[in-house]
Amino acid sequence: MSAGLSGLQLHRIVFKEGRVWGREVLLTDLHLRVRDVRQGPDGFLYLAIDANPNGAILRIEQAPEPATASTER
Repeated sequence: MSAGLSGLQLHRIVFKEGRVWGREVLLTDLHLRVRDVRQGPDGFLYLAIDANPNGAILRIEQAPEPATASTER
């Protein structure tokens, strides 16, 4: 994960065999300045953001897997 002081999003960068394999831009709809991103010992991502008038810490959790529809009748 990567954050920039002037950016308003979080970049997910996937490496495979030492090279960039994929990129994804996240959190663009929040319009928050991401100052730093770290992975905690619990596996969640923690973002330090600028939020008027004070900063904040956001915890990012993986969304639960959607329930599959039962095909049983």
